[in-house]
Amino acid sequence: MALLMAAAFGEQQAGAGVPAVVLWCGCAVTALERLPLSAAVPATAVALAAYAAVNTDGWMTTALTTGGLCLAGYVLRLDAEARGSALRLLAQERAARAAEAESAALNERSRIAREIHDVLAHSLSAQLVHLEAARLLIERQPSGEFRDQVLERVVAARSMAREGLAETRQALAALRGEVAPVEDFLRQLVTAEPGEVTVAGEQRPLTAEASQTVRRVAQEALTNVRKHAPGATILVRLEYLPGEVALEVRDRGGHRPVEELAVSGSGYGTFADDDSLFPALQAGARGYLTKDAGGDEIVRAIQAVLSGEAGLSPVVQRRLLERVTTAPAPAGPRPAQSQLPDGLTPREAEVLVLIAEGMSNQEIARRLHISQATVKSHINNLFAKAGVRDRAQAVRYAYVRGLAHPPGTSFT
Repeated sequence: MALLMAAAFGEQQAGAGVPAVVLWCGCAVTALERLPLSAAVPATAVALAAYAAVNTDGWMTTALTTGGLCLAGYVLRLDAEARGSALRLLAQERAARAAEAESAALNERSRIAREIHDVLAHSLSAQLVHLEAARLLIERQPSGEFRDQVLERVVAARSMAREGLAETRQALAALRGEVAPVEDFLRQLVTAEPGEVTVAGEQRPLTAEASQTVRRVAQEALTNVRKHAPGATILVRLEYLPGEVALEVRDRGGHRPVEELAVSGSGYGTFADDDSLFPALQAGARGYLTKDAGGDEIVRAIQAVLSGEAGLSPVVQRRLLERVTTAPAPAGPRPAQSQLPDGLTPREAEVLVLIAEGMSNQEIARRLHISQATVKSHINNLFAKAGVRDRAQAVRYAYVRGLAHPPGTSFT
């Protein structure tokens, strides 16, 4: 505004009357529209006075023009204020809608968490009670090798159920938005072991994914310490770095006798289930050990792989043997994926054929040596690709596409 008024004054001193009149009028209108009222009134008065001094028209024309400029500036000011109020109201409405949506999402997550807790947590609690009762009954039996093996498995199952229950409650707390800070979780995790937790850097809230990752890694590390170095002193260091967070877990020796968890195989690791075993081997893995593998077995497996042999644990070898001996002979060559309709994969086509034979999900899982969850995933995928809604339509689809044939149909 000061520059505009200076330009108008310069034009007036230079004798340029018309540009000076235009600039002084613009100063008056702009001051009323944009400046605070306490500054707009004096600035407008100065600009209109300068305009009246420069203007060569009659006093009536000058007075009418001055009034019109004041009215125009005031109208523009009211319009700007109205637009600002509308934008503020719009922003407030958007914020209210976002808060309402977030509140609805939290309520829905809390409802889901309650339902999961009622089903899963109660089921795990009941399993813990039954496993504890089974342990007490087994301990009353005469000592023997079979009795000791069964007791060991029951104790391991009880430990896994206890950990699963704790994990379920943590997941439900995260679902409800009630997750404790990572630092408190780590300190609570180390309370049962000789050790300490140190935190470095400026603490800040972590995203849900980062927080869950830190928790999982810490749990896995402590499980390995208890398993392979029971009794060791555990040192946990959590450091907040710019843009990332670092977790370091160290142990110092181990002298305590092996306890229940050290032989239970509990924790988050690798098991000999078909969903992880066979895809790993098909991808080129030369070795596969389960979570309960001991140190000597790990060394032997590494040496076997380095010498060009396969390093497989006995459990994996037995699983492979069962797969070879129990797998049904194929009725014919499996069609190539390029020959299957609607982008079905060979495995999805195989599941579809078994559905057409009237098998349930459990029977399909047993036939293909996969889990029921994997069967359900294949069924959902093939339903979506085939555009069918239920098993009856899927069977008809298989007949029409020539993937399966009705019972009693013969071909020559």
